[in-house]
Amino acid sequence: MAYKDPAVRKAKHAEYSKKFYEANKAKVIEANRLRRIARKNQWREFKATLKCAICSENHTSTLDFHHIKRSPHNKKVNRLVQDGRIKSAMEEIRKYCVVLCANCHR
Repeated sequence: MAYKDPAVRKAKHAEYSKKFYEANKAKVIEANRLRRIARKNQWREFKATLKCAICSENHTSTLDFHHIKRSPHNKKVNRLVQDGRIKSAMEEIRKYCVVLCANCHR
């Protein structure tokens, strides 16, 4: 049943979500684990295609993302990835960042 009052709708949804989680706890935990693994793999595959703009280093653990122009509107790539917003992170890198290895970045 749909509720027009947003507060009631939110409360009913929270109640339903809690009941669903309790009834399907193992399934929900497993789905979250698989989603996290898929996001990590997607990020690793994307990062494997990149290399340092100066020295051409391509080891994924050494690559940093340097924003070309400082702005309060720039989003931190690591926060986007942590939040699971891989596509937003890729767009941020393509539009506003230069890929550098850790040595060249420092």
